[in-house]
Amino acid sequence: MIILKPKIIKLVNNMKKIYFTITALLVTLCLAGCSLPVNITPDQPQPDEPSADYAALYDGTLRRVREVVIDGFDTTQNTDGCTGIQEITTSLEPDEALNSIGYSIQDLSGDGVPELIIASIEDNGDLIRYGSQLLSVYTLAGDVPVLTLEGWARNRYSLLENGDIFHSGSGGAMYTAFGTYRLSHDGTALDCREFYFTDETFEGSGEVSLYYSTTDEWNTDTAEELHITSDEFFAIRDDMELNVQYIDLIPFSEFR
Repeated sequence: MIILKPKIIKLVNNMKKIYFTITALLVTLCLAGCSLPVNITPDQPQPDEPSADYAALYDGTLRRVREVVIDGFDTTQNTDGCTGIQEITTSLEPDEALNSIGYSIQDLSGDGVPELIIASIEDNGDLIRYGSQLLSVYTLAGDVPVLTLEGWARNRYSLLENGDIFHSGSGGAMYTAFGTYRLSHDGTALDCREFYFTDETFEGSGEVSLYYSTTDEWNTDTAEELHITSDEFFAIRDDMELNVQYIDLIPFSEFR
C-alpha cells in the first residue's frame, strides 16, 4: 500500500478542483454555442429582410393597365405598353377582358429586382391561368417602373425556357424577322443574340433574300446572306418556338 504525504495529497486535490472548473466552463460554452445558428457568430450581422415591396412599386402601372383593359385607350393617359392589350380586349365585355389579360412579378434578368410581366391568358381554367405572349415587360429604375418591351400581333415576344426572349415580327409579305434576345442585367434593355430577317432582293424584283445577324439592325449590307430555302429558314423560327415557356398569370379580374 502506497501512502501519500500530506503535501502531495493537497496538490492532487487542487488539480482535481482545477480540472472540474475547466470542464464546467467548457460545458457552459458548448451549451451557449448550441443556441446560435449554424455558421453564424454573435458578431456577424443577420441577413436583412427584403426592403422593397415590389407589388406596391408596380401598383400604379397595374392600375393603369387595368383601366385600359376595361375602358380601352384614353388619350389623356400614358398608354405605353398597351398596344397589344388594346388589340385583344377592344371587342370584349369588361368581365371577359379582365380574364383575358394577366400579370406576373418575377425576376427575369437575374439582378434580384423582379420585372412586371403583362401577358395574354391562353388557358383560363379554374385553378391555373397561363400564357406565353408577352404584351409588355417593365422593370424598376430607382423604384420607378420603366417599359422594357412591348408586344402586339405583328410584333410578338415570348419567354423561352433558357431565359431568353423570343421575338417574331412582320411588316408584310416580304418583310419578316425573328430572333432571340437576353434582358440586360438591370432589365432595362434587350440585348440581341441572333436575328434573322427577310428583305426584297432588290427594289421591284419581287424576290426575297434571307439574312442573319447578331445585331437587330435590319441592314442587308452588314448582315450575312443565307443561301438556304425558305422552308429551311422558317424551320429555324419553328424550332425556337418549340422552347417557348408558359407563365402562370394572375388575371386582372383578381387585381384590386
